[in-house]
Amino acid sequence: MEARAIQRLGMSILVSPLILTSYVLEIFRIAWFIERLGKCTSAAQEAMLLPENYLLALNLAEDHRNDIHPGVDPIGIIRSVFVFLLKRNIQGASTIEQQFVRVVTNSYERTLTRKLREQLIAIALVRKIPKNIIASAYLHRAYFGDSCIGILAFSKKHTKQQDDWNIAFIIKAVARLKYPEPATQSAVWLSKVSLRESYVEKKVMAAANKQFNHGQTATQFAH
Repeated sequence: MEARAIQRLGMSILVSPLILTSYVLEIFRIAWFIERLGKCTSAAQEAMLLPENYLLALNLAEDHRNDIHPGVDPIGIIRSVFVFLLKRNIQGASTIEQQFVRVVTNSYERTLTRKLREQLIAIALVRKIPKNIIASAYLHRAYFGDSCIGILAFSKKHTKQQDDWNIAFIIKAVARLKYPEPATQSAVWLSKVSLRESYVEKKVMAAANKQFNHGQTATQFAH
């Protein structure tokens, strides 16, 4: 616990300019910031809270440092910058909170200004709303592919009822956040999403073995 607390402190120090800026924007009631933050806060509060196992799969696949960063992941940002400078490849560094802000505000333009605003709102949102609620709200609004916006729409397409949800289902859903399901499935897409599902499953099972070794096996956790 002490190590995680130190890591959280380190993360906060690394993004302290953003944290301070978000406080200033909120204190001085800057219009664009308050409007977007209010919209995100309301959307998060209205969402149905999903089971912890589902959120674990989401965190492991999309944002594995989610429990230690303040809404922005400085390590992910530094990594993506180095990858771009060395290989000219663009890698995502958005946290779940940033992704949630993006879908709620419907802002997808590829600019540094949009990214900065997204980060500032994400930091302020984490101050107000627990991360498990934000993650649940994100799954309720995320794009999973053709005609599937939100986990409930994805469920209607792939399961008979919500009671059929299990960790295998959520792994399938989370994999489609990276590779949304097209209207017509190609061999290339099927290969990519299959590899993604395997990756997420391995992450989940490893976490299950680590966290649920007191009277519950990884297999039990998965079902």
